[in-house]
Amino acid sequence: MIRVRFTYEKRGLLCFVPHVELPPLICRALRRAGCSISRTKGFSPKDKVSLGPALPIGVVGLAEPAEVWLERGGVPSVKDVNEHMPQGLKVTHMAEVEESPSLSKLCTAACYRVYPQAFGVMDKLKAFFEEDWTTLGKIGDLRFGPDYVEYIQLDPAKAGLSKLVSLLKEKEIIHGWEDLFMVRLAVGTLKGGRVSPLLGATNLNGE
Repeated sequence: MIRVRFTYEKRGLLCFVPHVELPPLICRALRRAGCSISRTKGFSPKDKVSLGPALPIGVVGLAEPAEVWLERGGVPSVKDVNEHMPQGLKVTHMAEVEESPSLSKLCTAACYRVYPQAFGVMDKLKAFFEEDWTTLGKIGDLRFGPDYVEYIQLDPAKAGLSKLVSLLKEKEIIHGWEDLFMVRLAVGTLKGGRVSPLLGATNLNGE
């Protein structure tokens, strides 16, 4: 049995597929690519696959981490797997890994980019981050672009975009999720002030 780590993108309409429904889609593509997926033990065995911190519905992910355990064979090619992935879900890197901590322990930081979708919200959003950013928990970095706010959230499994949206609604800066377009650029570890994905690189332009 081998442990395969991979990163994937989640875009378009597939962003509205809940996080918990991704493993069946991923495993189906792997099987169609010829992979034999290991199963858990017990009364109700399941495919042995693990995803990184949950991504809220509607949020784009550009370097999301995951792992799968395969019974035999080597690491499948990215091209072969992507041929069977649904539109909007794309594997970017795959590699065999030795025994190491779980994804929940490895994913210590995430980089988010938030684009306001309503007129006048950008100035309010910037003011919020300048004055009240500590309410979001541990923030590793904060940057402002011409039409977005980008920040690094430490310990993303405990604090994420849901908390940000709730705080902005409380302060009447936005009405809800529909007022923001949000991208998680990368999930991984903090290195040199930037979030480094567990495999490969990410498109920091969020395109």
